[in-house]
Amino acid sequence: MFKIFLFVLYLMKVDGSTHWMVTEDGKIQQQLESPFAMKQPHDLVAFMRQERDHDYLKKFKQHLLKEQEEIETNEDKDTDLESRHYRTDRDCRAAGKKLPEFDLFISSVLPLENKDIEIEDYIDIIPVTKLKEPNCSAACNLPYSIHAYDHLEGVQDRDKLEPQKMPGLKSTLSFLEDPVAAATAIHEALEKNSTSWVLYNLASFYWRMKGDPDAAIECIRRALHFSPNHTRDVALVNLANILHKARYTLNASVVMLHALEISDEFAVNYFSLANIYAVLGEYNESIYYYEKTLESQSDFEAAKSRLAAVQCQLKLEEKLEAQHESLQRTLEELQSYKQKHEQYVQKQNRFNALQIPAKVQIDYHMHYEHQRIREGTFNHKCQVRSNKSGSVLVCNLPPPSDTPLPHLDTPQPPTSEGDIIKLLPRKISVDFENERPNNNNNEDDEGYKLPSQVEEKRREIKRTQDDAAPSEQSTKPRSPVYDWTDPSWPPMKSCDEYVNRYPA
Repeated sequence: MFKIFLFVLYLMKVDGSTHWMVTEDGKIQQQLESPFAMKQPHDLVAFMRQERDHDYLKKFKQHLLKEQEEIETNEDKDTDLESRHYRTDRDCRAAGKKLPEFDLFISSVLPLENKDIEIEDYIDIIPVTKLKEPNCSAACNLPYSIHAYDHLEGVQDRDKLEPQKMPGLKSTLSFLEDPVAAATAIHEALEKNSTSWVLYNLASFYWRMKGDPDAAIECIRRALHFSPNHTRDVALVNLANILHKARYTLNASVVMLHALEISDEFAVNYFSLANIYAVLGEYNESIYYYEKTLESQSDFEAAKSRLAAVQCQLKLEEKLEAQHESLQRTLEELQSYKQKHEQYVQKQNRFNALQIPAKVQIDYHMHYEHQRIREGTFNHKCQVRSNKSGSVLVCNLPPPSDTPLPHLDTPQPPTSEGDIIKLLPRKISVDFENERPNNNNNEDDEGYKLPSQVEEKRREIKRTQDDAAPSEQSTKPRSPVYDWTDPSWPPMKSCDEYVNRYPA
């Protein structure tokens, strides 16, 4: 008999849930879509690893979520930093415009009068009709000389420099008011004295005004070669300005620093060096020399405005650098997060590969629920109803919060009262016609009949349900309208007597 029973169970082939858990209130209930619903549940080692991997993936996921939140919180999303800085910073407002809008290539000269040199003592400027320009290379042959700064790249490339006309020197240097007369006078003086550092400096001023940097540098080289040490700064300032305007700014900074070592009493030299450092982006050095310029000449407005612009630019670049570092950190964090996420996905895929697919688990659950209904293991209040085909047990299931049935689609109402095992939104109807005791005892048959009050109640309920609007029936579950306390309902012992339970 036992073998026959096992054979019947095998033919039924009802798959159930393989993962059960104890709730906080002590109930044992099945766990849908369980990670322990494995394709090979007999593999104990794999089962133990599955538990370990499940806990690891759970912690890993929480770690990734926390890391993602931190990245989003720390990300620098300020896209208006630069324009807001120019609007609100005090130095930016004082400068009036941005640093790149200032002319940082202003030419400067150190007049010979500052060295107590009287130009009239060296040249006689008289009106002439024929121009004779000074040729410093012809006046004196000067080989390579480190004292003439021939090691600088800009000096070596002097024949490649672009023209740099400076007509403004006419107003700065009075002897250039008549350029033809001045050039002729310098030319004639050099023919008589080819070793005069003053004449070579005068010739370099002339060629700077004409915009010929090659000829000007040739004269400056000879001026440096013949100048005493305390007057070399005149030629050095000339050379630094030419190199700066030719975009050999780094060479120009070296030359101008040597000029300041010779004489630090002229504000124009500080101003020129401050402009050079501003172009190089050495803002701290530029600020220092602008301040030194204002110490020598407090009313130097060009130095004031440029000082404010450099301070503004310095603070802006510090903010931009901090933002860049922040974005760089965010990028590195995102790259690290991406790698961890890829690891998580790989581990999750390997983990899922050992599980039964979710759809199969749900099918198992459905089979299990149907089997429970067939066996009558409801543990809920039920009532027996009769119809044309026999008797039906109607049970009121608790709300979804008490008996979770995830992933179950809401079935349609039965098409006929004879349908067997139909799941309704909050009711289950079971046909027990075939489960009635099959014997010839008339008393048992009479005891199974429903009272007349029950039949009338059933018909009244049916009329109420038929009169309900179709839209309401199709859009939301109908709530039970039964009065369980009505004495006309059969007692619980009727359920115990006529409902088959498994196991018996």
